[in-house]
Amino acid sequence: MKKYRSLIITVIVSICFMGVCLAADKPEKTQQITQEKPKEERKTSLYHGVVGRVKLKAKTLEVLKENMDIGLLFDASQAKFSGYKRLRDVKVKDKVTVEYDVKTGKNIALVITKEK
Repeated sequence: MKKYRSLIITVIVSICFMGVCLAADKPEKTQQITQEKPKEERKTSLYHGVVGRVKLKAKTLEVLKENMDIGLLFDASQAKFSGYKRLRDVKVKDKVTVEYDVKTGKNIALVITKEK
């Protein structure tokens, strides 16, 4: 009698599990609609000033406001130059305009332009 009872219980439990498994919704393979993201335009800023220091090994440029000791330090490793050929040509006390972008707390110079 115990064997029949345990056999019936296992059959009922297995039928319940099969019903749950069959009733579960299978994820349908839907076509993913890929929308092209518009290219984000960089939000750049301009900084006008006088070159305070140029570090060639670190590829950085410090630009100060005129008649002040306050300025910004720019990473010029990827910068394009207008009025200069390369970073080595930038001299202290040159007037420049730097177009830059701030990424992860770092000022990345995009374009360095010599002013007259």
